Amino acid sequence: GGEIDLTLKTEVFFLGDVSIKTFNYTVENGNVNFYVLLDNTGDKKDVEVIFRVDNTEKERQKLSIEGLKEAVFSWSLESGEHKISFECVSDDENQKNNKLTKTINFGEYGESKSQPEMYMESATTLMNEGKYFEAYYYYCSLDDEEGKDRCEKYIIADRYEQDGERLLKNGKYTEAYSFLSEALNYYKNLGDSKKVSEIEEVLKSFSDKLHPGTSLPETVIKENTTMVTSLVAGLALLLLVNIILILELSKKKRAKDTEEKYKRIKRKYGI
Repeated sequence: GGEIDLTLKTEVFFLGDVSIKTFNYTVENGNVNFYVLLDNTGDKKDVEVIFRVDNTEKERQKLSIEGLKEAVFSWSLESGEHKISFECVSDDENQKNNKLTKTINFGEYGESKSQPEMYMESATTLMNEGKYFEAYYYYCSLDDEEGKDRCEKYIIADRYEQDGERLLKNGKYTEAYSFLSEALNYYKNLGDSKKVSEIEEVLKSFSDKLHPGTSLPETVIKENTTMVTSLVAGLALLLLVNIILILELSKKKRAKDTEEKYKRIKRKYGI
């Protein structure tokens, strides 16, 4: 008679396979906003994120996430050093990278840190960690000329790289070399040493196939040089026209929020 039925209070909540890629923060007038970049690769969209300061739970959010998405948590600044952690709860037994903890010294009360500063910092950190896909997210979130410029260059470089790799898989070595060399130039211009060395390795791996007498007979190369050159030029021109159109479209829609912009970039370029 005196038992309490707790089942009424139980909320059924299915969780996706989500990982925390990184988090950073802004400070304004003593208020801290943490921006947590999450990546859901599971087929369930719903995830739960727990925010803790010095092992004490401060907030938990239930979110619907597909792919990459940013979650924002607010906290009233307490000066000095604090252990900040975020954890994603999931019903996936093979869950990895679902918790991220950083010890941050927030300095004295009143020190500020703006969103553009935070995004540039995050992008640079992610690049250094080799998390290029996530770095694009932040470069494309920057609403200043440097951010837009880097974002656009990364998209173009990535497109050249993907097309080059596709041509390479199809055994079209000359065309692949042309496209991958273009990507290499963009990455050099961006100062991305990791991508530069990656592509240089790929180019070395099949450079022997470009010389007569290896995989391609000498006569075939002589006969097809003009055709191949014009084909590469034609493909590059089509690619650039496509990129220019996309960039013009994105410029017109820059007022839209970060997530929409990112989805469009992701969809158009298949990054």
